[in-house]
Amino acid sequence: MNPTTILSLTMNLLSIIILMTSSSWITMWMAFELNMVSFIPMMMNKQNNSTPESMMKYFMIQTIGSIMLILAMIMKNTPMTTPNMTSLITLSMLTKMGAFPVFQWLPSVTEGLSWMTMTLLLTTQKIMPMFLMMMMNNLTMIYLAAAASALVGAIGGFNQIMTRKMMAYSSITHMGWMLMIINNKMLVMIYIFLYSIILLSITMQMKEMSMYSISTSYQKTTKKTLIMSMLSLGGMPPLLGFMPKLLSINWITKNNFLMLIPLIIGALINLSFYMNIMMKSMLMNTTTTSLKKNNKMSLQAMSIPSATLTAPVMMM
Repeated sequence: MNPTTILSLTMNLLSIIILMTSSSWITMWMAFELNMVSFIPMMMNKQNNSTPESMMKYFMIQTIGSIMLILAMIMKNTPMTTPNMTSLITLSMLTKMGAFPVFQWLPSVTEGLSWMTMTLLLTTQKIMPMFLMMMMNNLTMIYLAAAASALVGAIGGFNQIMTRKMMAYSSITHMGWMLMIINNKMLVMIYIFLYSIILLSITMQMKEMSMYSISTSYQKTTKKTLIMSMLSLGGMPPLLGFMPKLLSINWITKNNFLMLIPLIIGALINLSFYMNIMMKSMLMNTTTTSLKKNNKMSLQAMSIPSATLTAPVMMM
């Protein structure tokens, strides 16, 4: 790990700590700016031609989110605009984290990132916006964004071929679950922690296999651990990924049962395309094994007449 990466990671962690310990709006805004400035150097990837475009998109989106946050800070001294201020802050945080309605940038940005940087973008970079929205009492807007994110992420990833985009859409679906339980801080932190562990295990295996698209997994022997990790990310019981969903379902049913419907629909669609990958990969591996056996038997069968034909010649 080079010194630039170490410095960027340190500043990134420092920005999260500053936000969580701050009591001033201007300090919170500075923490977001420090977080953006520290993350952009980590996005550099000389092996990917899409990196400059991804860096520019990320910078523009984060800048738009920061501008909305500054406007909300300016409005805070006007009592008549307090509801508008809360809604604007919520919208700026949804923009920064890539949730509905401003989610389109997230899948395209992940295309130009390395596996580890993509993991950071889909995990730790969500902590700060999530923490600030916990302070906002704008549950109606947050719940609507959560329900829409769960559905949009599932539908967007259903026919996706590129693995990075598929992970991004899956992250949008998981953001829907996190936003729906945003009133329970401990449960949100458990969800983020378990999601980060599962996603890290998947990205490390994909990096090792150089798996950039789903078609790659059909051409290679997909590891069983990767398949299990994907099913866990989709929330297949009794794997680890089912635990945060089970805890979330238990809490949501006690508070807002109807909002659970879009989350479950999104989770089922999400799980279906992971199972689709598993089934196609297993079918491809079985077909490859059968072809090898058939080829071996054909070679053995061909060797018998060949020996029969050459035997008289050898005797002469």
